[in-house]
Amino acid sequence: MACSGPEPTPAACAPFQQCGPGCGGCDDGDPCTRDQCIADFTCGHLPLACGCEPGLLSRTQVLRQGDGGIAGLREPRAVAVAPGGRDVYVGAKESRSVTLLTWVADRLRFGARYDAGRVEAVGVSPTGQWLVSGGQDGVGLFSRAADGRLTPLDLTPEPAVGVGVSATHGATLDGTALRLFDLRSGELVLTAESHDASLRDARRLVFTPDGHDILVAGYGASRVTAWRLVDGALVQVSSVGSAPGLDHPDAIAVDATGTQVVTAGFCDHDLALMARHPATGALSIVGSAFAGAFATAGCLAVALPSDRALVRPAAVAFSDTGDRVYASDAAITVPRWLRLQVTVVGLTAVGLTAEPQLELPGSFYPTRAFDFDLDREGQDLPSDPDVLRGLTTMAASGSRATIAATALDGVVVVDDLGLAGSLRDGEGGVDGLVGAHLMDLAPDGRHLYVASRNQGAIGGFVVDPRDGSVAPGPIMFLANDGHAGSGVVSSVEVSRPDGRRVVAVVDEDGRGVADFIRDPESGRLTRATTTPIASCAARESFLVVAHARGSSVYASDFQREGPSCVHHLQRQADGALAFVQTYAESQLAGVEGLVTSEDGNDLYAAAYLASTVVHFRRDHGTGALSAGSSVSHPDLYGVEGLALSPDQSLVFVTNPVKARLHAFDRDPATGRLSLRQTVNGTPTVPLDGALGLAVAPDGRRLFVAAHHADAVAVFDIAASGALSAKPPAIAGLSDLEWVNGLTLSPDGRTLYACALQANAVHVFRNGACP
Repeated sequence: MACSGPEPTPAACAPFQQCGPGCGGCDDGDPCTRDQCIADFTCGHLPLACGCEPGLLSRTQVLRQGDGGIAGLREPRAVAVAPGGRDVYVGAKESRSVTLLTWVADRLRFGARYDAGRVEAVGVSPTGQWLVSGGQDGVGLFSRAADGRLTPLDLTPEPAVGVGVSATHGATLDGTALRLFDLRSGELVLTAESHDASLRDARRLVFTPDGHDILVAGYGASRVTAWRLVDGALVQVSSVGSAPGLDHPDAIAVDATGTQVVTAGFCDHDLALMARHPATGALSIVGSAFAGAFATAGCLAVALPSDRALVRPAAVAFSDTGDRVYASDAAITVPRWLRLQVTVVGLTAVGLTAEPQLELPGSFYPTRAFDFDLDREGQDLPSDPDVLRGLTTMAASGSRATIAATALDGVVVVDDLGLAGSLRDGEGGVDGLVGAHLMDLAPDGRHLYVASRNQGAIGGFVVDPRDGSVAPGPIMFLANDGHAGSGVVSSVEVSRPDGRRVVAVVDEDGRGVADFIRDPESGRLTRATTTPIASCAARESFLVVAHARGSSVYASDFQREGPSCVHHLQRQADGALAFVQTYAESQLAGVEGLVTSEDGNDLYAAAYLASTVVHFRRDHGTGALSAGSSVSHPDLYGVEGLALSPDQSLVFVTNPVKARLHAFDRDPATGRLSLRQTVNGTPTVPLDGALGLAVAPDGRRLFVAAHHADAVAVFDIAASGALSAKPPAIAGLSDLEWVNGLTLSPDGRTLYACALQANAVHVFRNGACP
């Protein structure tokens, strides 16, 4: 599966370029990877199926969002720019590495990645000769070549949450102690150490340009201290506090002259400017950006009265010329959005100006805010402000400010004109799996479609008929610009039996059912129409699922007060969908799932709040629904998922709230249901959060996705219809968090599962390994 290409021609390659025109291919010689060239520059390698694990269900493949793309930017905690501004180094905690990014032809490119443990801080010496990283796993020392490449020299086990680097020394903080070591020996040799109350919870420090002093932002003490090596000991030579911009300072910077120092007050939303006396190291307060107008007690999150204020100022940097200060802050505004704000404050002879907008030659640089969609589900805004520390870090060079955004898993570059570029972990890799919620396989088994709930996209994947493995295919974004859409895709389903259409529940500034034409050869989707769906009974509700059967499409919504609705759309002669009718009744309260019998006579709805499996009789010609024989019982509170056995004699219903699986007998003539069996979840039969269902084509096996248990339960179906658990369940696997949607290949040999919080699709072989 390796890609091919001409032999590399080094002379034609830009620094660190691995592939692209005149620069060779990406074949790594591994038959278990799919090799690709990312943006004509960097090679990526996507894992493919290569053997299988023993067991009833053997996982043969897992695809994650970003697989095969740029790596090394997972949870970035620090950023440093080398002299000259070409090379940027990012320390990442989850990636356990220092990653080199380099500017090539005005684009920030991936250069190289170096193992360094869980990195919390990183710094480059003023000469560019050394790089120091620090984190929970210790302090790393690297020598740096002229082209930006690093060579690891040493790693000590001493943890460090902050680092600073001068031409000859490195300094580290661990929240209680300040330590100094010599770089010139090529080893991390501890030479001095100081414990002081002003260092409590401190993790940001910087050397002055002359290398004489170390300046520390004392977060816990709400002070800034200056330290100097005197007679083999670190001595505190200055300390300032009790001023705007010094309430829990968590960022500090010094200008190129060493005479101006700026800090960001994390709790008073202000910047403090200090003057420094180079000879003595003494610090004195000069002024602040907002004159203490936004001070808050107890570091609590507040609604600030002006958009000029800093929400949570976490990083500061001086421009090279020293006449500007960059400040960055970020907030997770809702669980899936990060708002990153960059403010530039100008410096005058008397200190910081009060204007958040700086006039530049020929342009203006106002406070700028950027919204980014997060890749991960469930990142709610923490109630403890301390959790937000380090959400951004920053380094400036020339007119550029480079911000490492932890929640974004990437870096953002801002220049005098605004957003100059960004680079995120996994960029150029697998796409369409952010918040992988529900999925469906085309009837011909050739293409798999995933509702990417947090990306505003339908992820398309091509299925290899030989072993059921999947490879990235065409992605359908809600937006028309070819990038992540600004909406939600709640469900996706391929029409049956023809497979020519795909319907999805979407929310793009209004909810509706999107209808796509499917190319059976490529799997590509083309948007045909989107039919708006009105609120149910004039009450606020949201669509959860769409279900296609022949020329009819049914969509259900969910609301916590009053009845829900089932909306009927019918395909017209020209293929377009048209709204026909809405059905609302008390037994529909909290509808979460829909399924139609194979003969088309019956539609069943799982009504979560009504504790009911609702039954409708269906007209073959018009698709119109009429009341059937519904089943209600208190034990059915929380039902959501539905599936029929291949012979249509059984209906299976999942209950994620009560961790149960219900089996109903179905009368083929009338569609009437009668409860046959209820299975309660146990430690060996995981049903906590049971939702997704898949029934083998021969009707002998049932699979249930339990998203709270991060597991797939397996059941045998006896000839009598009785269910029996088949331990061991599939549990404890990596990247199976919040497994939700399931589907089987037409021959039943391959099971596909999507995991919402892991942003992943898993491929399992149903049966023994070949």
